[in-house]
Amino acid sequence: FSPAAYARARDDADVPQDVIDSGHVRYHSLDELFPRAGLGDAWDTCAALRRDCRRALREDLAAQRERQGTSAEPLSPAAEAAMRALSSSLMLRWDAAAEEYEHLGAALARHGIAGVSGGDFMHTLGAMCGGEVTSGTLIDISSIALARKKAPHSWHQDSGLRQRTVLLGFPIEDAYDGAGVFTHVVKLSNELSPNPGRSRGAIVEWERFDADGNGSSPPPIAEQHVLRPRYRRGQEVVSYVDAYTLHSAPDHIHREALWRFM
Repeated sequence: FSPAAYARARDDADVPQDVIDSGHVRYHSLDELFPRAGLGDAWDTCAALRRDCRRALREDLAAQRERQGTSAEPLSPAAEAAMRALSSSLMLRWDAAAEEYEHLGAALARHGIAGVSGGDFMHTLGAMCGGEVTSGTLIDISSIALARKKAPHSWHQDSGLRQRTVLLGFPIEDAYDGAGVFTHVVKLSNELSPNPGRSRGAIVEWERFDADGNGSSPPPIAEQHVLRPRYRRGQEVVSYVDAYTLHSAPDHIHREALWRFM
């Protein structure tokens, strides 16, 4: 195994765009995904919009549970409060019916985003996932509680399948330009075979990866192989193929949250 090095240490500012867009890691613009809606500018300049979208997602999840009635497992008051708190991460489906995202659509409308319903927003981003399998899940990964200066990378794959993961960044400040928002990525030279006794589709932890089945540890990931995707206006969304990459939370986190569509 030999990771293909195509990134510098701090960010990818010096990496040719055709290398980044080779199919492994791609940048996407909200303005391209939602033309003439004004979403790119609003997302870049309005922390209130970004925060309101996160609150609305929690309201939509609560409304979905209420509609499920007795089929939904009841939550304790503490669990209900945690579900609604922006400091907590949560998971729901992005592929539900469009009307399931009424609060998200209302949040966008309050901030002047024209012609983009909550369903449009979720389904457009989710539809980018594609590949061998699509789980239909969205995780709001809260980073408010991760006010750490630096942490070691923990390289892994979510499934090892040829599935495109889509990330929407929530920077911690307006007009942000830099790393620390998106997941860090290492491009692989080839797909990884599952450890002996494991099947494709399970989480792959690089520290425990055993390519030869002899119990040996893999080599550490050298710094020159680490891509720190750069968040900025016009690069609000990043996607990568799980089978062709390893990824980790940033060593330096500079975000309020990250939405991960799979």
